[in-house]
Amino acid sequence: MSKRRDTFEFYWRVAVQPEPRAAIGVLLLVAGSALLEVLTVALTVPLLDVVMSQPEATQSPAVEAVYAGLRSIGVSPGSSATTFTLLCVVSLFFVGRSILSLWSQYGVAAIAIHLRRTTKA
Repeated sequence: MSKRRDTFEFYWRVAVQPEPRAAIGVLLLVAGSALLEVLTVALTVPLLDVVMSQPEATQSPAVEAVYAGLRSIGVSPGSSATTFTLLCVVSLFFVGRSILSLWSQYGVAAIAIHLRRTTKA
């Protein structure tokens, strides 16, 4: 246990304290990526219910929101329109998650390069 604590203290002293804005930025990107991942997985179930044409699918809050959105733009909320809309929303969440994940990896790499330069100097 003390080895883990020593490692944490080392990273805190070497990586987080000198670059707090970068560390917080990476943390926020990771949290945003995780949130979009949760939303993507959470919307997969209503999407599968609509595809399988189960009557319980219309009771889902996500499906009701899609129905309301389709009605507001003047499209009748049929099975294919609902499926397509849910698929587009899930795809957008997945792309957003991927972008945030890529940016967080870039941020971690930038911090690592900065640390390498400062420790070599």
